[in-house]
Amino acid sequence: MSDDCGCGEIVKRENCGLVVKFGDVNQLKDKIKILIDKLKISGNLQKNGQAYIQKNLNWADLIEKFEHLYDSCSKTANIIHTKRL
Repeated sequence: MSDDCGCGEIVKRENCGLVVKFGDVNQLKDKIKILIDKLKISGNLQKNGQAYIQKNLNWADLIEKFEHLYDSCSKTANIIHTKRL
């Protein structure tokens, strides 16, 4: 994961991957080598990533979050519209 996309913080915090500096080809090469040479590390990163996704990015939770956001925006829009009348 590149350190410039925002996801790198999640990857670090959840210990579910390796983060490299954007554009640093040598660091990327070294991290790939670690994943190939140390299968236990790559297996642990995979398990952590899978657990994070199942806990935080499942469809039911995402739908609930979007519904809440939609309801909140809808209520705000109604308040603004009512004030204009």
